[in-house]
Amino acid sequence: MANTYPTGSNIRFTVEFTDPLTGGYVDPTTVQFRIITPETGQVVGDYTYPADAEVVKDSTGHYHANYVIDFPGEWPYQFIGAGAYVAANEFYVCARATAFPV
Repeated sequence: MANTYPTGSNIRFTVEFTDPLTGGYVDPTTVQFRIITPETGQVVGDYTYPADAEVVKDSTGHYHANYVIDFPGEWPYQFIGAGAYVAANEFYVCARATAFPV
């Protein structure tokens, strides 16, 4: 089950990249973060480390991106590692209308 947040939440999305043979953390050359809004089904965030400041390297193999989810529904997102290490994962979070006036 996906985590559920009120609309307007600034969510920290995280990812870890590991070597499948050793289990150690590894760094891809680039890390892309993409997110799709349930409002239109279109990609509304598409950022790549190291070119875009929206994707941050926290330590070897650990990255994050922040994004404000501003519409109720399921928000699919993915991280893609490319270059020195190749991997991809897709997840989603859910947003519900906030009970409080904004």
